[in-house]
Amino acid sequence: MDRTFSEDIDFKINHNQVWDEFKKRFMRGFFAVSILLTLFGCMGCSSLLYYPQRVLYQDPASLGFHPDDIYIESSKDVTINAWFFKHKANTSTKGIFVFFHGNGENLSSHYMTLLWLLDFDYDYLIFDYQGYGKSQGEPSPKGTLEDGIAALRWVHMNFPKKPIFIFGQSLGGAVAMKTVIEFKNEIPISGVFVDSTFLSYKSEARDVLAKTWFTWILQPFTNLLLSDKYAPGNEVEKISPIPLIVIHGDNDQTVAIEQGRAVFEKAKEPKEFWLAKGGKHTDALWRNHQTEFRQKILDKVNQLTVASH
Repeated sequence: MDRTFSEDIDFKINHNQVWDEFKKRFMRGFFAVSILLTLFGCMGCSSLLYYPQRVLYQDPASLGFHPDDIYIESSKDVTINAWFFKHKANTSTKGIFVFFHGNGENLSSHYMTLLWLLDFDYDYLIFDYQGYGKSQGEPSPKGTLEDGIAALRWVHMNFPKKPIFIFGQSLGGAVAMKTVIEFKNEIPISGVFVDSTFLSYKSEARDVLAKTWFTWILQPFTNLLLSDKYAPGNEVEKISPIPLIVIHGDNDQTVAIEQGRAVFEKAKEPKEFWLAKGGKHTDALWRNHQTEFRQKILDKVNQLTVASH
């Protein structure tokens, strides 16, 4: 039997109501499932903080460098991999830099940042956190702190009378500062350089989540899923009296410059803030800024070395 005009209207209205209700329920379910999946992915912080890779990105041999490939015991049953680069001249090293790299890839994509130091009679060690490259384990805030302490112990044990300088980039800057806070009374450290970094894992995770509409709503969960127990936070003032140099670009789209300024403001003297005008994330030693900031680092370490004698 054919529907009347009024019945046809009622059918369309009911059909639209059912369809609208279905869409609402679907979207609620979609967001609920998405949030749950994201939260499960965030457990242990790894999906927000760490992006490790096992592949070899750039073989130093292809650039004419042959670092010592070493393994350091970080914590019980966990060994991390590191490369130690020696300066080119047959002279005594002026000092040792320890490089805490950022949260992506592994040391084979980061080591080139400080290769230029070898031309000025400085050696340097770069190490991989647990779960990166050939290092055992899985990355975590506690693990990265253990790795930093182990790397510093190795350098001090092998070069007990040489000045030690710390260079931390991005997440590596946060790890480096916390390592110095925990370890500075055990070995002497002449200076700390941090580039494009932050004080709090929670605040940085919130910034990361705020960058897309899909994850924006998840920002409050960072307080539940992340801990700042192993972040420098307000303890950054304890780095003093070791000089702290904070480097940050004002066009950093990854770690906002406000994060770097917060590091500087919380720290105690002696401290300096070096602004890379127009600089993006971690490019102070690259592109248009490299000549300026490489020289600034050399001048600063020379000043600190002289002052310590």
